[in-house]
Amino acid sequence: MNFHHLLSSLILSASLFALISAENDDDEYSDPGTRWDPTHRDFSQRCLRLAEYAGPRGCDVFLVCCSEENVLNKLNGDKCQVADIHNSCTPREDNSGIQSAQCKARNCTPEITTTTTTTLSPRRNPNSASLASVTLSTMLLFMVALIVRQI
Repeated sequence: MNFHHLLSSLILSASLFALISAENDDDEYSDPGTRWDPTHRDFSQRCLRLAEYAGPRGCDVFLVCCSEENVLNKLNGDKCQVADIHNSCTPREDNSGIQSAQCKARNCTPEITTTTTTTLSPRRNPNSASLASVTLSTMLLFMVALIVRQI
């Protein structure tokens, strides 16, 4: 009977460990929409930093930053040719700043990376290993306590 409990606990521990490991196997690049594209740019943060000092005129400043003169360049110098159709700026209801804004462009001069790798590798969540380790350790402690209690 003791061996039966030990074997059951071991199978349960291995199953839980496998389940946790499988659920935390997230790939940052699994969604094609999140893949890095050297011909796309997101200027939202840059324009938001400029607009944050404009107060009630924040959206005006954001839209100037996101305009053809600043972000787009049809001659394709080192800028982009096509603005995203979802580019916009929404002020807060009390006009104290910006509620939401987006400034993206595509068909840009490709960015050249300085890394020597050419393949995309997933970024692992550092907490997934610790969660699995804690779960496995807890289950092993439970098994040891069960064995000691049976002795």
